[in-house]
Amino acid sequence: MPSWKKSREVCRQVPAHAPRNFREALQILLVSHLAVVTELNTWDSFCPGHLDQHLYPLYQREIDAGSLTVNRRKSCSSVSG
Repeated sequence: MPSWKKSREVCRQVPAHAPRNFREALQILLVSHLAVVTELNTWDSFCPGHLDQHLYPLYQREIDAGSLTVNRRKSCSSVSG
């Protein structure tokens, strides 16, 4: 599936619903960050804070299940992936 279709599916889930996986959590983080900095022009001062505490449970669950590989982690963490 092309990356734009994956992003479309993720955006149908979040932010209306809680993220189900690491990719969805990263996607909502990116969208939220871009929305805030675009609206408030706070590019250098906006910091959502404690991202490790929010992302780690989803990350660890997928690592434990074997569904998050090194290549998928890289893909999830790239803006276009």
